[in-house]
Amino acid sequence: MDRSDADVESALARYIPRHVLASGHRDAPQRRDFEGVLLVLDIAGFTSLTEAFVSEGNAGAERLSVILDRYFGCMTDISAKHGGDILDIVGDAVVVVWEGQQHVDELAHLALHCGLALQAALPDIVTQTGAQLRQRISIAVGPLAHFILGGVGGKWHYLTAGQPLVEAAMANQNGGPDDVVVCESLWRSIGTQYTGRPLPGGGAIVSRSQPSSGPSPTLPSGDTLILPSGLDRYLPQPLLERLRMGGGRWLGEYRTVSTLFVGAPRIDCTHANALPLLQALIEGAQRIHARVGGTLTRFSCDDKGVFLLSAFGLPQTAREDDAVRAITAAQSFLQYMREQGLSVNLGVATGPVFYGDSGGLARRHAGLTGATVNLAARLMVASGGFVLCDTATQEAATRGFEFEARAPIAAKGFN
Repeated sequence: MDRSDADVESALARYIPRHVLASGHRDAPQRRDFEGVLLVLDIAGFTSLTEAFVSEGNAGAERLSVILDRYFGCMTDISAKHGGDILDIVGDAVVVVWEGQQHVDELAHLALHCGLALQAALPDIVTQTGAQLRQRISIAVGPLAHFILGGVGGKWHYLTAGQPLVEAAMANQNGGPDDVVVCESLWRSIGTQYTGRPLPGGGAIVSRSQPSSGPSPTLPSGDTLILPSGLDRYLPQPLLERLRMGGGRWLGEYRTVSTLFVGAPRIDCTHANALPLLQALIEGAQRIHARVGGTLTRFSCDDKGVFLLSAFGLPQTAREDDAVRAITAAQSFLQYMREQGLSVNLGVATGPVFYGDSGGLARRHAGLTGATVNLAARLMVASGGFVLCDTATQEAATRGFEFEARAPIAAKGFN
């Protein structure tokens, strides 16, 4: 590999979790179970920040890019320095996992000290950027599983799932800004070594304003990772084109995009048969996108189950009929999953989103944020096994489909 190829591989590696880089991928779906510690950082005020710059066009996109780069760069670098593997930056959340040769309690100390460091770093970022962001952090321990899935067209996707992810996502609701919530599963083993405020349902809150009484963990040495070849198999085409053209970080932009959320809440990722079910879901998504276009931008799991996010209108893929293609893809998903014996919920929304690249030296992420993405997610939850879309999508796709009006729904963050 010459220097230019090495530089490209190094740039691509920053968008991929460490466990994927180290997996020695065999071009076949795989699952690896392990005991780990998981941290979820939930960001409050993220969507309103994204929406605040929409009216400023390119200038607003540039300002938002600088803020997000500074924020996520700081948070991902702190996580990496504490030995965490940044699994995902999912809209307004960051998910980090600890696994390895150390005993799980030692990993827990690393995660908790990381959480306190993340909270301590936020005031400086707020001062530097003026962005009024707050964050909640929760940490849990237990059995987890890494999945690598797909393969259609040589493209692969990764997913980490397990009870700690569900527990941490739910526990975030118990904490306030500046808090670190240690879930019951973890507090039972390390609670005697820290000062915390007990929660009624178990676990405790450790505040960044309250010095930790626990032991200072030994930070990881940061061994050099030998990068495998073929990293482009894990990244979407719009991002690859951007990186190959610019060779480095690119400023984000506001675009009108039709977003499709697909939820499969009945797939239990902890079950022994989860691998073939998840593989069927991803294979179907890849084949549908190959036929109708669009880009699969997110494959994730939380306390509400497994979900996919697809975008129609990203760079190098945008067309005038993006809304039509999004509805076509949604109906195809619905039919395909019924043939697999699985139910799905589907929500489609069209409007301005911010598509950008942010992060630090250790980890970067390119994705979609904005109220349009959140609306598609809310519609997915409320869809009841059908395709539910917003008015903007209906108006843009009126020539291709017939629509049936439904009663208004209650959706968090929307009137």
